Amino acid sequence: MNVSKVDGLLAEMRAAMVAAQGGGLPRLATLARQQRRGRFRQRTEISLDSVSQAQNQATSMQNAFVMGDDKVS
Repeated sequence: MNVSKVDGLLAEMRAAMVAAQGGGLPRLATLARQQRRGRFRQRTEISLDSVSQAQNQATSMQNAFVMGDDKVS
């Protein structure tokens, strides 16, 4: 009797059982991936807000300079 074939069959049966019970590790991997996407999305939004604020400030300073405001150089 070939032990490696029996081990392979047992591994396949275990994988089928895990898949039938809701995925096990693949489900955890999906949750982890969703969490990473959420963090990436949050960091991207924060970065874009920061860039937007910097652009708005630059525009305000540019307008003040053009209008001759002595406080803006």
